[in-house]
Amino acid sequence: MRPFAPHLLVAIALMTAAPRAVAQFGVHSAAGTHECRPETGGNYSCIVSGPAFGTCIDATSSLRLQDCCPNTRVCERDRVTGETKCRTGGKSVGFTLNYCIESGRF
Repeated sequence: MRPFAPHLLVAIALMTAAPRAVAQFGVHSAAGTHECRPETGGNYSCIVSGPAFGTCIDATSSLRLQDCCPNTRVCERDRVTGETKCRTGGKSVGFTLNYCIESGRF
């Protein structure tokens, strides 16, 4: 009788461990800030977030693509004077990941 080949035992071990290994992946919550630059000047920022990323690298890539800078005119009312100030929209010229934490396992 021939004993099992070592590589066959490794393959069997991986196949039986696979469902448990998949269940061990963590879920990451993350948020980041886009730096917005409108055509008329006056930089501002906006925040994007998400609750279910596989890794912090995935979170950074995904949130970087979610440009939250408005591309139309934005108006705000000054709380003190009541004056309304408007600026044109802009585009993201920079992104910073604010946090990425493992929030659980599935």
